Amino acid sequence: LTVTNLNGCTTVDTMTINSTTITDAPGALVGNVSIYPNPFVDVAHITYTVAKAERVEIKVFNAEGKLVETLFSGQATPGVYNVDFKASERAQGLYMIKMIAGDKEVQKNMIQVR
Repeated sequence: LTVTNLNGCTTVDTMTINSTTITDAPGALVGNVSIYPNPFVDVAHITYTVAKAERVEIKVFNAEGKLVETLFSGQATPGVYNVDFKASERAQGLYMIKMIAGDKEVQKNMIQVR
C-alpha cells in the first residue's frame, strides 16, 4: 500500500486482508444469499446458491422471530435460484431470511418500507 499526503510525502506499508468462506466440500460455496432491493417496498427478490444436491429451505421471519412464510422447502440440485417475497399485505419493518441447506444455516436481514 502506498499513500501520498497533500505535501507529497509518500509512505509505503504492507496490509494483510483475510477472507473466510464457509464450505462443506472443497470449493463448494454454502448459502450464498442476496436480496434486492433492500430496503424494498412490496417485493424483495432473493437469489440463493445451492452447492450440492440436498434439502433446502428458505424461510422468512418477522422482527419478533415468528415464521411469516416458507418460500421454498424441498430437494434442490446445485445451481442458482430466485424466489420473491411479496409483502404488499404485510406490516413494514425488519424481516429475516433464513436459508437452511443440509446442516448449514445462513441468515440475512431485509427491511420493508412504504
